[in-house]
Amino acid sequence: MLKGVVYFLKDNPQYSSILSGHADREGDDELNMSISRYRVEVVKKYFTSYNIQETRISSFLNGRMKLISMNIDSNQWMNRRVEVMLIKNQ
Repeated sequence: MLKGVVYFLKDNPQYSSILSGHADREGDDELNMSISRYRVEVVKKYFTSYNIQETRISSFLNGRMKLISMNIDSNQWMNRRVEVMLIKNQ
């Protein structure tokens, strides 16, 4: 999936990306922000490893504020993610 985003960004230099890091509700806010930061940095490094310029990558850290699922047993993994938004520059 990320490789498809890389190809899109390479083929469409008029677009930038916004990375939004998320964590689950385990741990305190400080830990979850740290986890969110780590996840965003991993994706950012992946993009730059394919020569996507850092100036085309912005990020948000959400920690655990935007949970998809409150079900700890089966769907908690859905909260542990990085969302990628593509924005056309003007």
